[in-house]
Amino acid sequence: MGRWTQTWKRGGREFGYLLPVACYPVLFVYFRNCGEAGFSQVWMPLAVFAGAAALCQAIFTWVARRGEAGTLAAQAAMLVIAFWKPLEDAIRDLVWTVRYWHLIPLALAGLLVLARVLGTTERSKTLSMRKKVAAVFAALIVYNALAALPTLWKQGWSASRARPAPEAPRPETTGDRPNVYFILLDEYASFPQMKTRFGEEPPEFGAFLERNGFSVSPDSYNPTFLTTEVLAGLVGMKPPPENARYRLAADGRIERYLSFPVGFEDIFAESALMRFFQDRGYTVYVASMLGDLFNVRSPLRADHAFQLSVDQRGISLENTVFAAVLGRSALEPLQYGLPRDPHYYNRMVEGIFDWIAETGNKRSPRFLWAHVACPHAPYLFERDGRWRREAGNPADPRHYLEQHRYATSRIAAVLEKLLENDPGSIILLQSDHGFRSGITLPVEEMAHIFNAVYYRGEALDVAGLSGLDTELFVINRLFGTDFPVIRGRRPLAGVEP
Repeated sequence: MGRWTQTWKRGGREFGYLLPVACYPVLFVYFRNCGEAGFSQVWMPLAVFAGAAALCQAIFTWVARRGEAGTLAAQAAMLVIAFWKPLEDAIRDLVWTVRYWHLIPLALAGLLVLARVLGTTERSKTLSMRKKVAAVFAALIVYNALAALPTLWKQGWSASRARPAPEAPRPETTGDRPNVYFILLDEYASFPQMKTRFGEEPPEFGAFLERNGFSVSPDSYNPTFLTTEVLAGLVGMKPPPENARYRLAADGRIERYLSFPVGFEDIFAESALMRFFQDRGYTVYVASMLGDLFNVRSPLRADHAFQLSVDQRGISLENTVFAAVLGRSALEPLQYGLPRDPHYYNRMVEGIFDWIAETGNKRSPRFLWAHVACPHAPYLFERDGRWRREAGNPADPRHYLEQHRYATSRIAAVLEKLLENDPGSIILLQSDHGFRSGITLPVEEMAHIFNAVYYRGEALDVAGLSGLDTELFVINRLFGTDFPVIRGRRPLAGVEP
């Protein structure tokens, strides 16, 4: 009995060295988003990561035949698991064809070798590293908790007081610093593409834009048809440093990819466009459906980022700390076996449209950037806004057409409200690319975009401008800057020379 008691105590002590490493990713995400995420969201991911840590410790201790070595190897394993996405992205930057299922066996084999090597080491300093690693991550948890205290205190203090009266609407500006709205509808086909591909175009929406002073370009093209590359150019205020490279077949469709750069996290984090407006006294509002749809802090720089309202919290797995942590870890596949809200997409799209139209509770002058993944798949809207029970088939263009009709009527209502409340504003309305049918259409057609500008009711010559050039043209006119604007067609960025 004494030996078993001693073994349990030693095992508990070793697990104590592992626990801060396992808990840190979950607590980091929570403390950084505690203004929107409740503490009730923390228990499930903590349990999953603690369970993964216990399993790792058992496996690596058995391989190493030594408790201290097993703990150190398990700490390394939990770091690999927790920060898998950046590690995978770094490797794919070098070899873009590798995937999760290629790398996981290699990572596991490497960690098992590490455990075996550590089990044979005689250096006490090497094995004592587990204590230092535990201390570092415990200190990081405390640091993030202290940084979150003002937010947590404010939440507790606000909850204990009576709910204040709603703030009176702020007057909109009509002076030299008008409010600026930049709205991107993902995969919204231009009027010419709608006519060619579907035999129709939205005549009422076209008449609405003309009647209200929008300048519409029927022949605008972006140099790329991939969302992340388009957004990186717009947010970075210049073309991204690299694009996907591909070879075209004779009919203009993609024959094969040659390279595929992974992400533009640095560009999105820097957010030169948002910083530009902040430097000129604007309050920046951002709503983004870029990448994952989970409801945590946007990757884009902002003073205020869109969040689903409090009464929506918890109805969706995607709307949790759990999804945020798992989405960047090696445990991401676990998400697909858990209950999911089939209409989280609908809630996000409708929520962002409503949020854009709400002007009274936002500061002026404001720069509002909204990227709405609609009419992009999943096709979960009927034309009248009803929610489909199941997502439409991406191979069936009728489902895209239904969602395009919904997006058209919805954005028209949003624009009407903006113009009513803020007629002195500037509105850029674009798509990042046209209808793509699962990226099976000719690249030339996929790069064709919708592009319209409202400039305080004045007519602007935006004909033929790409999305980026339209952005820079409007900024130059508003602020007197001299960003280079290309009037001719930008060449396709990814075509093999």
